[in-house]
Amino acid sequence: MKKFTLILLVINIFTIGIEAQTSTQQRTTASEIVVEAIPDQVYTGAPLTPDVVIRNGQKTLVKGTDYTLSYSNNREMGKATVTIQGKGNYADTKDVYFNIVSKSLQIDPIADQTYQGEPISPSVIVKDGTKTLVRDRDYTVSYTNNINVGTASITITGKGTYTETKQVIFKIVARSMKDSRATPPPRSNEATTQTSRQQTTRPSNEATTQTTRTTQQTTRNTDTDAANADRPRTVQTFNKNPAE
Repeated sequence: MKKFTLILLVINIFTIGIEAQTSTQQRTTASEIVVEAIPDQVYTGAPLTPDVVIRNGQKTLVKGTDYTLSYSNNREMGKATVTIQGKGNYADTKDVYFNIVSKSLQIDPIADQTYQGEPISPSVIVKDGTKTLVRDRDYTVSYTNNINVGTASITITGKGTYTETKQVIFKIVARSMKDSRATPPPRSNEATTQTSRQQTTRPSNEATTQTTRTTQQTTRNTDTDAANADRPRTVQTFNKNPAE
């Protein structure tokens, strides 16, 4: 009888131990509060207030009922803070963080350029989504290895709300000899002499023509004067007044 009682006592103690361990595990699981990581936020110039997901085991807590949120350092780029304040069945506070990052620059590909013998600086189209950015206001541009045939690079550095720096490349290809143009041969001495003669003779001819015209005009004037001299002159008289 004593042996039987002892066995029952051992069984009861073992059962109580298992129940106590199970109860402890359940309480531990139930009290495990998890805050999900907040993804990076893109800088907009305005305060950023991303939502926070908080779970107690399998239960998702409700903002305003189980907790409240407050934000700090959440306008400029860098590390922002979210303070979670327990409410109702939850007490105390916890800080979590998220990053505010620069807007990403999107750059259109640069077409191949033909060697020119001088620096080549093709235009760059930089966008923020569908918005085309303005050079020297939103970004600056610098060029490297952009003279000779090979691979040239362009460095785009963001300005203002854009702090990202990106590099794109373009190719400088050899210039084709087919694009060349033959120049006319130099003039010979004979052609040069002939041209000089034509230039010298032209003024002489013009002077001769002018002299001939002057002589002809003089001759015409002389003939006219002679003809007038041969004509009889008419003398017009006026009768005096009879009263005189």
